[in-house]
Amino acid sequence: MQVINIDAIDDSLEFRKRMDEAVAYLKNGKKAPNVSEIFVPGEIEARTYERQRREGITYPIEVIEENRAIALRYNIPESLRL
Repeated sequence: MQVINIDAIDDSLEFRKRMDEAVAYLKNGKKAPNVSEIFVPGEIEARTYERQRREGITYPIEVIEENRAIALRYNIPESLRL
């Protein structure tokens, strides 16, 4: 990972404008057949994060059942179980 202080080498507002334009250019590019949207790195994860903040995190039923079994094994009170 690399961290760069943009203000040390460029105006951060101008840099942000150029980056927004570059992302828009990529996202509006020609898509392969059956592709409805082009994603940039981290975009899917950011959408998932926002959806989970609104709707909660979903767990597979197997994970929930395993957690319940562990809670029973260790006598976790019902009020503390998922």
